[in-house]
Amino acid sequence: MSIMYKKIIYYCLLLSSISLTSCNTTSLEFHDDPFELINRKVFSANDTVDQALLRPVSLFYRRITPKLLQNDIDNFLQWLDTPNALANNLLQGNFNQAEKTLKYFALQSFYLGHVDLKAKYGLSFQSEDFGQTLGSYGFQSGPYLVLPLLGPTNLRDSVGRAVDVFLNPLNYLGTESSRTIFSGTRGAFEALTFRAKYSKQIDELRENSIDYYTRVKTTYSQRRNASINNGMIENSPETTETIDAFDDQFLKLLD
Repeated sequence: MSIMYKKIIYYCLLLSSISLTSCNTTSLEFHDDPFELINRKVFSANDTVDQALLRPVSLFYRRITPKLLQNDIDNFLQWLDTPNALANNLLQGNFNQAEKTLKYFALQSFYLGHVDLKAKYGLSFQSEDFGQTLGSYGFQSGPYLVLPLLGPTNLRDSVGRAVDVFLNPLNYLGTESSRTIFSGTRGAFEALTFRAKYSKQIDELRENSIDYYTRVKTTYSQRRNASINNGMIENSPETTETIDAFDDQFLKLLD
């Protein structure tokens, strides 16, 4: 049995466990953290890596890379995620947004990130993933998790990220070795560029939190809840950008 089929079976089993969780009246909500002891240890290790490696490298990247080139790279990375957004728009039945996403993909395919589509055409990238799709159909989040290097997630969203890998046709281009190299490079650039772009917000969140772990857990859960409902976070002191710093970007390393 090939590795790809083994992965599909594995994630289907995990998805089944989510289904059972969502049907249970005592199912876990966003704030539940039954693995807190382990999560805190992993979170501390991740923070050490961030402070020792990712933060200084991202600041150096921001300092030496022209702003225009940074924007081009951000746009290109978003373009790579557009097939996932489109697939999940359709799965959620959001056909109006699917049309906008398709237009965004087509235009960005032509410009390859060199044009600000929001300024020129009024089109902006809206991220959608399979975790959001599951949430939109009522699947509960399951237990909160912190993954090594990948950061905060929960059972539903971690499975959703894995499914997104299979939904994106761009992940099937090239040989297996070239796909592996491209995926690793892409994940590294996504973490690097986002850390550079929101360095100030992330640092402020870290420095101003009495309990950094709890603050990140709360903001992550709020952000995911808002994303599923396609709405704003109410009564939250953090900006959407700050919360996003601990949401999609590190999880994209799964791709």
